Amino acid sequence: DSLRRERPQMAAGRERRLAPFAGFISGMTNGSLGASGPVVGSFLLAIGLRGKEFIFAISLVFFFQGVIRDSVFLVNGQYTAPLLLTSAALLIPALIGQQVGLKLRGRLQPQVFQRILLIVLGISSANLLIKGVGGGIAAARVAGLID
Repeated sequence: DSLRRERPQMAAGRERRLAPFAGFISGMTNGSLGASGPVVGSFLLAIGLRGKEFIFAISLVFFFQGVIRDSVFLVNGQYTAPLLLTSAALLIPALIGQQVGLKLRGRLQPQVFQRILLIVLGISSANLLIKGVGGGIAAARVAGLID
């Protein structure tokens, strides 16, 4: 039932106060777990972005996060020729998927698109939690804190 109701938009004052926190958490999850979609997507929905504006904003955030992450990897010498070739090859299905998504979004009612988006964000959030907890346990084992 809660996925069916439209949520009121976050107040502008609250939006400005929470934006740096959302950006920080988004950057931390992107840097540590390789994904920030649940944080960014949830925040953009909360501030009332829908449709093309939502897609533009989230794409822009992902682009800049990718540029920063890739710059750090490049400076640290973490890119190899096979990795770069694999990344370039994966751009093709990513771009195709984005175009398919744009076409589907145009055909779906906004409420249906938002419901699907919320479900995907929920699944992604659960996956990040599992990865985060699993990584924390592995790090604690390596540090000898747990058996």
